[in-house]
Amino acid sequence: MGMKYRRNPIEESLQRLSADDIQKAYRKLAKKLHPDLNPGRPEAEEKFKEVASAYDLVGNEEKRKTLQTQGLRAIRGPVQRRCRGAT
Repeated sequence: MGMKYRRNPIEESLQRLSADDIQKAYRKLAKKLHPDLNPGRPEAEEKFKEVASAYDLVGNEEKRKTLQTQGLRAIRGPVQRRCRGAT
């Protein structure tokens, strides 16, 4: 018997959100975390980059549909496992 794929909460929430909802949330976070509005706060810049990367994924209708139907692995590819102690 194969393992059943379980969706994570983010994938489940994408089923309920419209493209407009996603864009509004992105703009709100991007404005809040923008490096120009947070000088000297490298953590805000890092979060801004993460938000922009996530929006690139879910803001694109084709990628979002793939994510909704096939999950995150379809977008990112297979998970690479790392051995402990490997460099």
